[in-house]
Amino acid sequence: MTATAAGAVSSPFWLPTLHDISAIAADLAPVLGLVVLLVQIWIKIDEYRRRRNFHKELREQLNRSNNE
Repeated sequence: MTATAAGAVSSPFWLPTLHDISAIAADLAPVLGLVVLLVQIWIKIDEYRRRRNFHKELREQLNRSNNE
C-alpha cells in the first residue's frame, strides 16, 4: 500500500516520460512488426532454396550412381 501511495504522489514526475515512451513505442511497433515479418519470409525462402538444392544434388548423385 505504501508503494502505491508513493507511486501516486510521484506520478507527476514520471508520467510525462511514460507517455513519451508509449508514443514512441506506438510509432515503432508497426515498423518492427514489418521487419520481423520480412525476416521470417527471408528465412523461409532461404530454407526452401537450401532444400531444393539438396534434393537436386541428391537426384544428380542417384543418376550418376545408376549410370555407373
